[in-house]
Amino acid sequence: MMVIIGRTIGANDEGQFWTAIPYPDTRECQSVNRWGTFMMSVLTALGTTAAATDPAQSAVWLAPTITVAVALFGIAGAYFTNRAMASRAARLARIDRQLSEYYGPLLALASASNRTWREFRAKYRPSGRFWDQDDPPTDVDAAAWRLWMETVFMPTNRRIRDVITDKADLMLDEEIPRELLTVCAQVASYEAILKSWSHNDFREHKTAIQFPGQELIDYAAKGFKTIKDEQLRLLEKRWLRFPG
Repeated sequence: MMVIIGRTIGANDEGQFWTAIPYPDTRECQSVNRWGTFMMSVLTALGTTAAATDPAQSAVWLAPTITVAVALFGIAGAYFTNRAMASRAARLARIDRQLSEYYGPLLALASASNRTWREFRAKYRPSGRFWDQDDPPTDVDAAAWRLWMETVFMPTNRRIRDVITDKADLMLDEEIPRELLTVCAQVASYEAILKSWSHNDFREHKTAIQFPGQELIDYAAKGFKTIKDEQLRLLEKRWLRFPG
């Protein structure tokens, strides 16, 4: 018996049809092939020995031996197939979570935050730094800063922080990247500033920690693409076919 890897289901030149089952892991296919090679070697050795010792009796026991060997091969094939399918399903489930719960939301939120920041700067003090000691913003500009920070920037940044802290188990990195730590620190710093604003204390308007806008987008985009490529690879049609 031979294991054949292919992509289609149909009949061969002799009219024999093939049944197909999903089989994504090449290493598992190699294991099945090694098992089949081993069994064929055992059968060949037994047949050669039997023919050499007692040719008349070899046919008596060789047929049931082959039947048992074929059954064992079928069991092994089913085992490797089920294990590969279970592993593939588990990996796809984790990939789905990584895309939908971590890298996808992180990329969308970081991109939205970056776009709203550009819109804010286009409207208020578009040239130079917003908070400049040599050219400080007017009271109107400062009030706009507080409004946008409380209603636009901080709600989005809090959601980014929550994705990082709540879904850290889904990240590809072995250690938390610097830009993610910076986001968490910056949000924490602004929480204290916003608290003082709620008491009409406007002596402080910004934190010394700069939000890593573009760095965060690059990080999320890279991770999203890596995971998406793996998802597409696992979803490709690859088949393990057995004679049927």
